[in-house]
Amino acid sequence: MNINELIAQGRNIESSLQYVPSVEGVIRMYSVYRPTDVDEYYRWKEFSIRYLQLYYPTDVERFSKYSEEFEKHHYLPKFISNMIGILEACEAFPSERMTQLKGVEERNSEISKVLYLEQQYRAQTGKESVYLSISAFHDWHAAACVLFDKWFYPTDEDWVKFQDIDGVGNGYVLKHDYDKIYSSYQKLIARLKDDRGLKSMVTQQNVTRYVKLTDALSKVNIFISYAHEYLKWLERLKKHLKVLAKYSGSVEYWEDTKLRGGDKWRDEITAAINKANVAILLVSTDFLASDFIANDELPPILRKAVSDGTRILPLIVAPCSFEVSEISEFQAINSPDRTLADLDNNEAAIDRVYLELVKTIQGLL
Repeated sequence: MNINELIAQGRNIESSLQYVPSVEGVIRMYSVYRPTDVDEYYRWKEFSIRYLQLYYPTDVERFSKYSEEFEKHHYLPKFISNMIGILEACEAFPSERMTQLKGVEERNSEISKVLYLEQQYRAQTGKESVYLSISAFHDWHAAACVLFDKWFYPTDEDWVKFQDIDGVGNGYVLKHDYDKIYSSYQKLIARLKDDRGLKSMVTQQNVTRYVKLTDALSKVNIFISYAHEYLKWLERLKKHLKVLAKYSGSVEYWEDTKLRGGDKWRDEITAAINKANVAILLVSTDFLASDFIANDELPPILRKAVSDGTRILPLIVAPCSFEVSEISEFQAINSPDRTLADLDNNEAAIDRVYLELVKTIQGLL
């Protein structure tokens, strides 16, 4: 099974995840999903890990960590999306080992072609006056030059010697050229077979892009949705997130106070939601009553929760009808009967609620 087949199978498993509703009358503080075929998931995981162990061993630990989180958190889509993301990064930026293995296969095919053409030329020995001998020499030499140029550096001593002929003249002149470069030719072929002194097939650009991409997979991008009537709770939240970002280096957050004059605010909000893998909802009656939040922010956030595994973290800032809202299926950081407004005179208790939110985000890193 190759990397593209593993990615496709992973996407099929991800799309098959079914939300399991809670039993009637029971308030569940977390989301539960289940694959249509659990056995298929475990087979896919095993194949993926074996593939990574063979070609991308440095990614095995992160892939295994996400699989453990996926199974522990009731098959939450976010984690299998991260697993697939690792496979996609591997496919986009091949590891040195993968490139080498592909290179060996390609190189062996090219060597066979050159050796065959050399045999065709040597079959013309004694027929130097015949046009076929001249043609066979040029076919062989041209193919060998293409091969050696691909795999050896321009300053390589054997490669330089192999090129040190005019390559023009009758069949007898070309036979003399062949004898002159034959020793260098044999050395180059032997080095190709033994993998000695060849060009690296992995560029530093690809390595850098791969590192940036895999780092991005573990970064937490947060979108904060709130009603402006409760701006003070947003400001308190931002202080806690600022501390988390300062010491983790892997957290970014966005809320609409970052908009500046001249910004296309709808486009900015859409872009922030699309980028986010965590959404913090500061829930209140004003939040639930807001037409803009209900029509423009919540729908794409909820879609991403299903399609991309975006983690939704409701923080209830004031008494409201949270239990009957569409976001009640997501576990809230605090209980509806213990809102931030209820704790307004107890700053320590309020900070403990925020710290519980921070702890949840830290668990995603």
